[in-house]
Amino acid sequence: MLACNSMIIIFYLLFLALPSSAKLSFNFTSFNPNNHDLNYSGDAAPSSPVIQLTRNQQDKEMHQSTGRVTYYKLFHLWDKNSGELADITTLFTFTINAGDQAVYGDGMAFFLAPYGFEIPSKQEGGGIGLAGGDQVLNSTLNPFVAVEFDTFQNGWDPVGDHAGININSMISITNVTWSNLVSDGQMNAARVSYNSTAKRLSVAFTGFDGDRVFTQQLSTQVDLRKYLPENVSIGFSASTGDYFEIHTLHSWDFESSLPIDEKIIGPIGSEMINTNRSAPIPSAATETVAAPDNARTKVVLGLGLGLGLSVLGGMTPAHPSSPVHLQPPQQHPSSVRHNK
Repeated sequence: MLACNSMIIIFYLLFLALPSSAKLSFNFTSFNPNNHDLNYSGDAAPSSPVIQLTRNQQDKEMHQSTGRVTYYKLFHLWDKNSGELADITTLFTFTINAGDQAVYGDGMAFFLAPYGFEIPSKQEGGGIGLAGGDQVLNSTLNPFVAVEFDTFQNGWDPVGDHAGININSMISITNVTWSNLVSDGQMNAARVSYNSTAKRLSVAFTGFDGDRVFTQQLSTQVDLRKYLPENVSIGFSASTGDYFEIHTLHSWDFESSLPIDEKIIGPIGSEMINTNRSAPIPSAATETVAAPDNARTKVVLGLGLGLGLSVLGGMTPAHPSSPVHLQPPQQHPSSVRHNK
């Protein structure tokens, strides 16, 4: 009950913290087959009120499954004439459920990629539906920028489940061990933001320590104009290999805004507040262009100081992990399996 209540308030407060001066805004609090604002590929499909990113049917094999869901419109990430980049904030809730399995895989990711970014013809679980075959460690022909929640240790991965930021490779340029409860299928919330002024991509997401729910985070500095075209697809991808788990997307909120001098709102890493207060649930997904709201910003400042979540712009991790370079390791440890 503690974890459930904490997750509700995490979602509510993170939702309030989204920037209000927006160019594009949409909010899916649930999903159903009649909503045509999302495109599905591979094994991904709506299963009201959620999206199953990989197969989750009793009469079908759950191994070797890959699926993606993307927003039906391309997102204008940057302007070629002015060079101006958009600020991005997206919040989503998800579960990865491994049941009682001792070994499971492979994970899911939020990604930005050029139009026409297709599921690899030669799929491997370790590619999380983003890269496959000989492109797993060098996907410049099929480029992407992604935030992964990786649950299987391939030869190129750090030890244990981890969250990472990936550019054109399944080797994360920065990562942190993810303290999850995948074995219990606990709900997770994640917030990905990009500060175009600082060129900083940041992630805050839930971690678990017994009944305690806390914030984990990582960030890196990257100029997205160097890796992505002006207009990109945005969405989620997941995969299984020889081992499997259930990947479920429960909600997705996205906003992009004109570049602003983003303010940091308190420290990352403090324990979440436990409360019985529930989040308002709109009856349908909406897409809006919002006007500035200074009062809303003031409220977020107060909430952020108490909660310990920030806008993350220009912020370095409180517990930085060593960067993982974009070269494959010379040798794979013999104890590490490759989830094909």
